[in-house]
Amino acid sequence: MNKLQRRNFELRAKGDGKTLYGKIAYNSRSEDLGGFIEVIAPGAFTESLRVQEVHCYWQHDSSKILGRQSNDTLRLIDTPSALKFECDLDPNTTFGSDCIAALKRGDIVANSFGFGIEPGDSEWSQDQSGLMLRTVRRATLYECSPVSSPAYKANSAGIRSDDRSNEELVDQIRIRRLFAALRDRG
Repeated sequence: MNKLQRRNFELRAKGDGKTLYGKIAYNSRSEDLGGFIEVIAPGAFTESLRVQEVHCYWQHDSSKILGRQSNDTLRLIDTPSALKFECDLDPNTTFGSDCIAALKRGDIVANSFGFGIEPGDSEWSQDQSGLMLRTVRRATLYECSPVSSPAYKANSAGIRSDDRSNEELVDQIRIRRLFAALRDRG
């Protein structure tokens, strides 16, 4: 049974502020997803990327397509550490413009991805704290979406109009979050 599941990932924009850059990090633990933690194994999507068209939707709404692989407005690159993507937004569409504006304002701070897994494509174990851990070894990726309520709270989204690398932007947001957490403690 290949039931659609959704998780979040990082998103950034740079250059002209219309091209989003993001990634689904491999070997990264999710938040508690209702009694279990999840990890996506390296290469979990490799096989499906050869045969499955992937779309980028606004807020998981399939009627609001931000990009797709077949016309090269969504590009996916599978690396050992993450599945990286670029999506060219069209500010001439209402939802493309809404996406850019929401990211610039910080109203949208994360992303999600929709995937399916077949029986046997994941492994269950228990971590040292007693939480159940699901490791997804193989999955079919269907879509990615900027969203307001993600499943992985540790990942972030934003928009930039400069030429810093995606990794620099991710590091900068992590540092800001660390300082905010320290400030909130004391």
